[in-house]
Amino acid sequence: MIKSAETGKKFIPRDKIDNIVTPISVKRELQGRLQQPESNIDRLVEQIFTPPTRRRIFSILLLIEKVEKIEDVIADDLWDRDLPLLLQKHRRGRNDPTHPTGVQHSGRLQSWSTFLLESFETYQYMFTAPFFRYSPEGAQHYALGHDDIILPFIEDGVPAGVAAGGYSDVWRVKIHPAHHNCYRANVSLDPRVHAP
Repeated sequence: MIKSAETGKKFIPRDKIDNIVTPISVKRELQGRLQQPESNIDRLVEQIFTPPTRRRIFSILLLIEKVEKIEDVIADDLWDRDLPLLLQKHRRGRNDPTHPTGVQHSGRLQSWSTFLLESFETYQYMFTAPFFRYSPEGAQHYALGHDDIILPFIEDGVPAGVAAGGYSDVWRVKIHPAHHNCYRANVSLDPRVHAP
C-alpha cells in the first residue's frame, strides 16, 4: 500500500494488483475458502478475469474476508468499472448499494448486511485510484465523481508551488508511475505531471 501525498489515505497501485491478483492466486484463495468442485472454481476464476474484470472487486472481498460473496457480484453483473459502489440510506435505515450514477442496485447485494456493505464501501477506495492518460491533443479533465476517491499522488508540491488564478489553484504533483501513461507515451523523462 502507498500513502497518498494528497490525503494521507492509502491506495494499492494498479501494477501491484495486477502482479498479486493473478488467476493462480485467486484459484488458490477460492479453493481454500469455498467447498466447491474444481470445475466451479475454474468457472469463477474465468468470470473474475474476463474483461473488463472483477479483479479489484475480488481484492476488496478478500480484504474484508468475504471472498464467497464474489458469486453475488457475478450474479449481479458487477465489474471493476462499476466501482465505486455507493450506499444509499433508505427510510427504514437499510443501506442499499448504488452505482456511482445513483442508479439503485436491485440484485443480490441487497441481501448483504449493513456491516458488509459499509465495509465494502470503505475499503473499495483503496482500489479505485484513477489512471491519468496523456493526450497529445492537450489537457485532459477528469470527473472523479466522488470525494472519497484517493488520488495516486506520491509527492505533493503544495504549498510551495501553488499558482492561483480564475477559479482554481494549480500545483505540481508526482503521480505514481502505475497511474499514468506519460512514460509510455514517450512524453518526458520527468515523472511530475500537472494535475488539478
